[in-house]
Amino acid sequence: MRIDSDALGRLLHWPEHTWQSLPPALWLPADPDDEPRLLASLGAAWGSFGWYGLGSWFAPVSAPEGPAGLADRYDGLARELIAEASLTTPRGLRVRSEWGALDPGSGRLHDFVSAARNARGSGSALAVLAHDASARTWYAASTAILHRGLLALGGLAGDDRGLADRNASLSYLAAADAAGFAAVLPLDNHPWGGLVVAGGEDLLTVLTGLLPDDLPGIADVTPQDVVSRAGGIAV
Repeated sequence: MRIDSDALGRLLHWPEHTWQSLPPALWLPADPDDEPRLLASLGAAWGSFGWYGLGSWFAPVSAPEGPAGLADRYDGLARELIAEASLTTPRGLRVRSEWGALDPGSGRLHDFVSAARNARGSGSALAVLAHDASARTWYAASTAILHRGLLALGGLAGDDRGLADRNASLSYLAAADAAGFAAVLPLDNHPWGGLVVAGGEDLLTVLTGLLPDDLPGIADVTPQDVVSRAGGIAV
């Protein structure tokens, strides 16, 4: 099911004036227990496309080792790293971020999506790239999500923090069409899980055409059902 930018904005619980900058999306809700089957089916159907992920992790400076990265956390998920970054905050936290090409057939993909859900858009992202899209262009767009992760460590609070978080995520999603990627966004399990895949019309049309007629795990719920239960996208 395709949803428009207005429906995406409602699922994000963002102000109406931001909706016009959002892309359309595929609506792929699931009961939380069925989400691994859904994700496995998407990985198989879209296996010829590039899947890329960003993860960010934190550890105190006093810890004997820095935070583990993709390879240590999700065995067999990352095919290769395309970029990495590390820093130490004034409050004494070590931050590690890695961008990697992922194997959509890996059983650890669902673990990565679950971690991105828990992070709620702070330093974590997952995307499917069109065949002619550049991973470096997606990387550049996703640095906005990295900045969200850094905001979580201090500097802004209250309404200012909320505005900065929203603008960072909006910048990332608004870049999807021109950059040739579809952002894979988890629903927040309140009460439904599953995914919203947001990107340009051309890429969504191709991805839709590759889906099986009977997609395993899909829940029979609408975006309105989710919003009415105070659920939405975990961003």
